[in-house]
Amino acid sequence: MRHKNLLFTALGDLIRRPVRSIVVTLCLATILFPLVTALAISQGLRFQAEISIKEGADFYVSKDLFGGEGPISLSYLKEVSGLEGISRATVRVVGRTYFVDRLVAVVGLDREGLLALKPIVKGDVPKARGEVVVGPGIADEFGIKPGPGMRFTVAQNNRKVFTPTGTLHLSSLWSSYVIIMHYEDANEFFRLKGVVTQFLLYKSSPSSPPLKNSITEQMNKRGAPGSSLLIGTRDHIQEILLKGYSHKGGIYTVLFVIGAALAIPAFLVTSGFGLRELDREIGLLKAMGWRTSEILEKVFLENLLISLAAVSISIILSMAWAKGLNGILIGQFFVAEIGVIPEVEIPSRYLPSHGLFCLAFALGVTLLGGLLTAWHKANIPPSELMR
Repeated sequence: MRHKNLLFTALGDLIRRPVRSIVVTLCLATILFPLVTALAISQGLRFQAEISIKEGADFYVSKDLFGGEGPISLSYLKEVSGLEGISRATVRVVGRTYFVDRLVAVVGLDREGLLALKPIVKGDVPKARGEVVVGPGIADEFGIKPGPGMRFTVAQNNRKVFTPTGTLHLSSLWSSYVIIMHYEDANEFFRLKGVVTQFLLYKSSPSSPPLKNSITEQMNKRGAPGSSLLIGTRDHIQEILLKGYSHKGGIYTVLFVIGAALAIPAFLVTSGFGLRELDREIGLLKAMGWRTSEILEKVFLENLLISLAAVSISIILSMAWAKGLNGILIGQFFVAEIGVIPEVEIPSRYLPSHGLFCLAFALGVTLLGGLLTAWHKANIPPSELMR
């Protein structure tokens, strides 16, 4: 009952001082809502990427080119597809080019990979040489419509003429600006021959033991230079992904610098700067028989109510920014190619941990000043405080 009464007393004090309460709440909300937006967009991008990894291959094999990935010869495909524990081996060509002034991805797949795209393609998948599927961003921005009457070229190799047969459904940000074709067309476009970017290997059983070392050994036995191959596993790629999205150093540094600058007014207000009636209030409470612990608890509850209100407002503003305005201005910090005003949907995902983190941050800012000031004044004789 005592804690309940202190809660109502704290709420009454906030209502009695509306200007101070509103100023502190708005200061905290201004600090928090860019941070919440950054966390939500980062989590949305990470979630989409994780889905892509889970739906992808178990191993990605390329040529070891001075420690980086290089094109691998198609002559190794027969040896790779016959390895023990591997149920399927396919190929992929990946590159980037400019479609007019828009940076787009070019992906080359084999026949089986192209047919697997059919459920997410509006129209038809490529079946003949020169046919492609384009992303919805390219189709909308440049007026590309699937059909035999529509043809286009790309400046990097304008001798290669493409016929769009379908457009991808916008299932994720990454499917918006992409051109998908047969890998032989991709090689011809990039002026390559007899190589691909990667071999994609699928295990015969999800419960199969680790095969990375055995792939290298078996390739050596079959006469292929297994030691010169670079083999990436699904778990390794996912680990790199998690580290990448967990260490967005630049954007978080900017947001925390802004937050620290905006936290100064909130700190000064909550610490009692310019609030002369705080001395009289604490002195009166001490004269009435309040203990120091009760005064500190009341101050804590006041700051908790302010922080809860600030977090709620910041989440509402963040959703309006990320979903209503599609992450305008902030989206380019996570996906550089989209520009200041994104033309594709920026994914965002809000988690309970975001709210808890912001609540802890808000309480840290407010309590740092509020509790120290209240504790200091509560130890001064009431007669001095009430002068």
